[in-house]
Amino acid sequence: MVPAILPSSVRGILWNLLGGLWVGALVIVSTPVLVSNFGVDRFGVIGLWVSLQVVLGLFDFGLSSTLGRELARAGADESVQGHAMDVLVTFERCAWGVPVLLLLANLAIRAMSGPVWLSSSVIPPAELARALDIMVFALALQFPSILYAGGMVGAQRHGRLNATISGINTLRWGGGALLALKGVQLQEFFLFQALVSAAHSLSLRAMLRASFAPSTSGRFRTSIIRQYLPFSAGMAGTSICAAMIGNADRLLIGQFLTAAELGRYAIAFTGCNVIQMITIPFYRVYYPRYSQLVASGDAVALRREYLASCRWLSLVVVPVTVFLWVFASDLLAIWLGSAQPDAASILRWLVLGVGAAALGWLQGAFQQAHGIVRLHFGMLLVALMVGIPLAVWGIHSFGVLGATAVWLVHGAVTISLEPVLMHRSLLRRDLWRWYAIVLLAPLPASLAVAIAARQWMPSGMGRWTLLAWLTSAGLVSLAVVFQSQAILTPRTHE
Repeated sequence: MVPAILPSSVRGILWNLLGGLWVGALVIVSTPVLVSNFGVDRFGVIGLWVSLQVVLGLFDFGLSSTLGRELARAGADESVQGHAMDVLVTFERCAWGVPVLLLLANLAIRAMSGPVWLSSSVIPPAELARALDIMVFALALQFPSILYAGGMVGAQRHGRLNATISGINTLRWGGGALLALKGVQLQEFFLFQALVSAAHSLSLRAMLRASFAPSTSGRFRTSIIRQYLPFSAGMAGTSICAAMIGNADRLLIGQFLTAAELGRYAIAFTGCNVIQMITIPFYRVYYPRYSQLVASGDAVALRREYLASCRWLSLVVVPVTVFLWVFASDLLAIWLGSAQPDAASILRWLVLGVGAAALGWLQGAFQQAHGIVRLHFGMLLVALMVGIPLAVWGIHSFGVLGATAVWLVHGAVTISLEPVLMHRSLLRRDLWRWYAIVLLAPLPASLAVAIAARQWMPSGMGRWTLLAWLTSAGLVSLAVVFQSQAILTPRTHE
């Protein structure tokens, strides 16, 4: 039978999934309020702030992932908690130094470009300048929260982390929407966000430090920076490559095609987000869990946990990917209320790459838990070097569909080249077992159920009856895939 997933892992996955869903719901609900009350130009500045939050994560330089790994290892051996606290103290001084550099960079940009480095024909220059300064200040105060969140993941405090982030984001977006309804100026909106950002960083800092024994103290050590610099640099490179893969397709479309084609592609890409929403919680739970087992030296438990987690990830990702591919047009019609044939065609190609890439997230986590970063980073780099030129050629040859080449190459590398190279040094005898787990068992079963549901689907169904039909078919697919996993794949303890 399919091995049981640990209750703590189930809770961690659910907490991360619910946290992501809650933040997404807040953004969806608050966006119309912000647009209608601030206007398009002012909302554009808010959109810039949201984008910069994502970009800011790249300047973490891998410190949060490194801290998470060390705290997970410390959980397996309480005698090294003192060293883990030294790592935290050292890294957080670096993390609080980055906001200072960010503020200085803002001053330098203003000195070179004038009071306002963003132009607007609607917002008065004085208001825009103050708003941008306070926006940068809010980003600076939020930056350390990235480190502390990584530490909380490593300490496997998923419930507290997501409850806190959900509360902070409720305050951030709900409070921001209320301020917009009251007609405040843009700088007052960002001043509120700066206060929320400070609360975000300081609350996570307090919770992370509370996870240590009361007698544990730490100190800043330059030797720690030298010790962890290679791993942090590799993690930083991985994050940068992943961000480039995640955005290169739309940047290329914006460069070579029209805004309308970019909009159709954006619809399809948003539809694929459901796969990443499933995958990220698995990574956040199992990266520290693998790190803990590596530190304990229990190779048997580590192998069992890795193969079991891959089973459960594929149990969900593969059926979702197949259903998005088979029912792309129907799902978009349910979601948007009308048929979107162009977006459906894009979605069918895009989901193949995104779904295949999702199956490799735990591979990356397994390597990183062993302190190995070059392989996963190298595979992302290969996907970029091959995918971007291929996407440029594809856009000129096939239009907007060609942009999906970035993800198709990434997915192909993830399920073909990377497993082979990884299993040459880690889990040497389990390469074909892994393929049986993530592809052989779930893929044929998912395809069979999806194709049957498509063939037997009654014609002329309305929006909600179609949703009920696809939901029922999806549940049947999950049950069939679960059973095929139990029958067709070998047990992990063999």
